[in-house]
Formats: sequence, C-alpha cells, structure tokens
Amino acid sequence: MQKRRTRGAGRPLVMALGAGSCADIPLKELVAAGNDVVLVDLDLASLKKGISMQIAPRDRQHVQIELRDLSAGAIDDITGAAAAIIRKNTGRSDGAARARADLIRLFRRQAVSVPQLEGTQRVDLLVSSMLMSQLPVFPAREIGKRFEATFGAPLVRSSRRRAGAERVR
Repeated sequence: MQKRRTRGAGRPLVMALGAGSCADIPLKELVAAGNDVVLVDLDLASLKKGISMQIAPRDRQHVQIELRDLSAGAIDDITGAAAAIIRKNTGRSDGAARARADLIRLFRRQAVSVPQLEGTQRVDLLVSSMLMSQLPVFPAREIGKRFEATFGAPLVRSSRRRAGAERVR
C-alpha cells in the first residue's frame, strides 16, 4: 500500500482548483474531516469571502490560499487582443459590426492549453471546481463591458432579450 503524502502534522492535503467563493466546495467538512486545504483561484476577494463564510477563525490555519492564473496567461492575452480590436474599430460608422465580427474570429481561433500544475504532486486529493466552464467568464465579462461602453450596444445579442423586447411592443 502506498503511503499518502501529507502536509503538516500528518494531515492529508486537498487542493481545489478554481475554488472561487467555495460555493461548490464543502470546505467546512473537509477541514472537519482532518484535511489541510489549498484553494487555488485568481480571485482573492472571492476566496476570502468563501473561507469566512464556511470556516471558523480557529480552523483557518488549515486553509491556504494560492493565487494562480490557471489559464497560463490566456485570459490576459484574449482580453488584450479584444481591447485592440475594439480600439481599432472605435469611431467608425460600422465599428460595432466590424468589432463584433473580429471578436468572433478571435474567439474561434483561441485555444487555451492546460498549464503544468506545479505542486499538485504533493496533494492527496485534487479537485477541479467547474474550472474549464468558468475560465471564459472573466474575459467575456470584461470584453462585453468594454464593447458596450465604446459602441453603446451589447456585444452579444441575446435571443431572450429580443424576445422580451418583442413582447413589450
């Protein structure tokens, strides 16, 4: 039988990637079961909020925060390229349409590789909390805000929004 890798005083180590606000992670139960927990995410405020909501101050010694961009810089790359597209099309009469088309091409050609996760070899349990489905949320939100501020129209034309507008008429 292989001996489990542990941290501290013989406590098993759990690492949760994309922990966010810990809404989907039973943090209190993991610590109560005798585990040390490493929460990995890019959003420090959400991590701190999640810990304070679930863990009593006396047990917080068993929870560690690790800020890490699990997209290996892809979020910044995509957001930067999108900002350049929006700037390039600002002030044009057809700027919103051109920017929208260029942004669609940008997203279609983007590939996000999974980075080498250093430190995971020392954990007993590695959890990915909706990580892959959440990675696009940050750049999409930022790009959408920037697009709307520049062109005065939403980047994505929601079918729900259109359907609601048609019912009002």
